[in-house]
Amino acid sequence: MNGEIETLKREIESFKEILDEKNKKYPPKRYLTLNDILSIGEKYYDEARWNTYYVEMIEELKKMENIGSVLEIGPYKAPFIEGCDVIDKVDLSKDFPIHVNRVLVHDCRLVPYPIEDKKYDLVIASQVLEHLGFYGEQQNIFKEIARISKRAIIGLPYKWNRPLARDHHMIDEEVFDAWQGEFKPVYERKSKWTILRIYEFGD
Repeated sequence: MNGEIETLKREIESFKEILDEKNKKYPPKRYLTLNDILSIGEKYYDEARWNTYYVEMIEELKKMENIGSVLEIGPYKAPFIEGCDVIDKVDLSKDFPIHVNRVLVHDCRLVPYPIEDKKYDLVIASQVLEHLGFYGEQQNIFKEIARISKRAIIGLPYKWNRPLARDHHMIDEEVFDAWQGEFKPVYERKSKWTILRIYEFGD
């Protein structure tokens, strides 16, 4: 009986060591909250925007495992994950409601990005890809995201009827397919206002 107890104790200690090692490599994330959004103090960042664009993305991010390093492309003033890296054409980190690791100042329409191959476990691009060029040029951005990351989560406006807004007008599955080029999503989620896809690019 005592031998079985000792064996069980060793197994528990071994499990704790494995868990500790995983937490060191993939530390728990702190995600953006509604209160964070409202604290920015701009009409642009209200509860409606939170419910439309942020809730679904954060739900999917929380499901992901083995995510250590994260880069977010063009989050304006509200990056999704504390401690991530950000790449944007302007450094707005003084206005961020959460702390980020660093901001790379770069026009994301221009490739290559100043980032080494497979630097990040995850790239986030939420409601930004449509702004990074004319229709078709987004294929270059997809290739760059695949070069610098192992996985990506990308959200776009979905079927907005905005004829005078070139960046947002009637983006649907066919447009998304064209922009992703050779890459295929492993997951897709659609709602009234957004379409979200996850991509696995490997190591």
